[in-house]
Amino acid sequence: MASVKNVVVLNELYKTKYTNTDDLAGMQDGRLLLKTYKTSWVSAEDSQWLVSAVGAAAHFMTATGGLGAGCLVHCEMFGLPAYQATLIADSHTVTVESMQVYKPILSKLGLPDTVDEIFSKPTFRATLKEVNQRSNAIFS
Repeated sequence: MASVKNVVVLNELYKTKYTNTDDLAGMQDGRLLLKTYKTSWVSAEDSQWLVSAVGAAAHFMTATGGLGAGCLVHCEMFGLPAYQATLIADSHTVTVESMQVYKPILSKLGLPDTVDEIFSKPTFRATLKEVNQRSNAIFS
């Protein structure tokens, strides 16, 4: 049986939930912001890559939650490298741009990073429509 070597969490957070408004004020229109969380077991090389290719650490007052936080705590307790990349989103819908922001992470993990061509997939429009209809019901 193979053991887990590291954990990577992809997450999103709506911009009004992000506590450091200075980070958001400096954002250019149309540019999406990624913030990171990591365990102390992430190597120096991977930590440097996180900052340069993915994004700076999240503001200390912006706690993560849910399954991603549980994974980070578990990995910290058991000595596993783990990080979470959180998209600071400006809408409650999934877009091609919001998926493309994770491309550096997919490439680093050796996973298919075809997010640039995802819109040309045969079922893309129908799947995106279904996902956005479900996620837009967050206020009901």
